[in-house]
Amino acid sequence: MKHTPGPWTDNHADYPGFVVAASGLRVANASTRDAFRAGGWPLMEANARLIAAAPDLLHACELAADCVDRFQGKLSPGATDRLRAAIRKATEG
Repeated sequence: MKHTPGPWTDNHADYPGFVVAASGLRVANASTRDAFRAGGWPLMEANARLIAAAPDLLHACELAADCVDRFQGKLSPGATDRLRAAIRKATEG
């Protein structure tokens, strides 16, 4: 199954603590009691920003992995493996 298409935003005005897709679908809730106890609203906002960046981060990893594949001999060993593992984690669960 594919994830909800981006872009995602941490839309504080309409849904504080939620991450919302362009379609209006709420894809995540960063405003849990545990997060609030651990660091309060700033922690929840930071978590929401990170979650909202997920589609962009996945796309950047895919582009970077393609570049690393082309220049593997000039980069650190295992760079492609690490990128592909992160992509699999995001896309395959």
